[in-house]
Amino acid sequence: MTGMISAAAFAAFCIVFNPASVFGGDLEEIQTRISDQASELKNLETELNSYREMLKNLSERESALLERNRVLEADLLRQQSRLETFAAERNLIERELRELETKLAEERGAETQAGIMLNQTASVYFRRKVLAETLPWYSYHIISEPPAPASGEVVRLTAAEYESLAEKAENTGQLKKEKEAGMKRLIALETEVASLQNNLIRKKMEQINLLEGIRKERETRERELEKLEEDKSRLSELLAGLRRRAVDIERLRLMAEDFIGAKGNLPYPVEGRIVSFFGKQRHPELDADIYNRGVVINGASGTPVAAAASGEVVFSGLLSGLKQVVVIDHGKDYYTLYGRLEKVKVAPGDEVEPPGIIGTLASEGLYFELGLGSTLLDPSEWLADYSGD
Repeated sequence: MTGMISAAAFAAFCIVFNPASVFGGDLEEIQTRISDQASELKNLETELNSYREMLKNLSERESALLERNRVLEADLLRQQSRLETFAAERNLIERELRELETKLAEERGAETQAGIMLNQTASVYFRRKVLAETLPWYSYHIISEPPAPASGEVVRLTAAEYESLAEKAENTGQLKKEKEAGMKRLIALETEVASLQNNLIRKKMEQINLLEGIRKERETRERELEKLEEDKSRLSELLAGLRRRAVDIERLRLMAEDFIGAKGNLPYPVEGRIVSFFGKQRHPELDADIYNRGVVINGASGTPVAAAASGEVVFSGLLSGLKQVVVIDHGKDYYTLYGRLEKVKVAPGDEVEPPGIIGTLASEGLYFELGLGSTLLDPSEWLADYSGD
């Protein structure tokens, strides 16, 4: 606490000043809070470990899904390649079937023509043979005519040609049936592969949806983990602060014990003697009773002023009527106040020990006050080598 305050405000400060409020209560209360906060921190760490394990599992599941997706992608590519191969093969078979159909139509046409020719040739041959056997004059007439072609040979040749054409047509028809059977098998394979591909695509979509769900959950858990980490950090800081306060309270307790034990032996803050005593006094000039909250110790201007006992500075600054003022906490609500200083060499939070210098004296002499919480104490009962008028 620094700055300039009025005498009334400073009096209120001295009345309500309580190091317990500065250092967070008594040691037992602080230790209870430390225990509670440590337990809460332990529970939070357990929860953090649970979240970390959860995130680890999610990451492992995500990696496994990514690997399965990679395998599915490779399988899909293989099935797509098979489909493309089957499609090319089907196109080839379709072209061959069209060619076979054209060829078979031609061969069937030739077979039909050969059959007609065979029938005609055989009819002429058999008719002549019958006439020759039954009508001698017909045989004579034929013999007397120029030689005719060997009708039997023609029939045989025509029959052989017909059989050859029929066999070709039969072979072409059989090949067409085989191609058609191959086409059916190929279509069945295409259907099977397409079905497999559709199943793979469905599985892939399921994996993608599952992966998206896992990633969303992981992101949510990461945000929750981040918040828990922040809570842990704040709780750790609070716990560290409580422990520091516990140390401060214990330190103040020990300081207070030393301070109380030094009653009657405290060194004078400045070399001099008491010229204005504590309590109700008769003012020589005003001829009236006044109440002194502390004592005044005379001393030359610029004389160093030392702390009367070990403690921590809780206030330094200007105070109306007392110039520069320093207040030192000695633990367990004990404090000393040093007023009418010309210069201050300490600041709030500084720890001091006698004969540590806290400032220099102004010309009016040192105002020295000692109290226990809101109760003022007589400094002359605490100082050593008491000297008065």
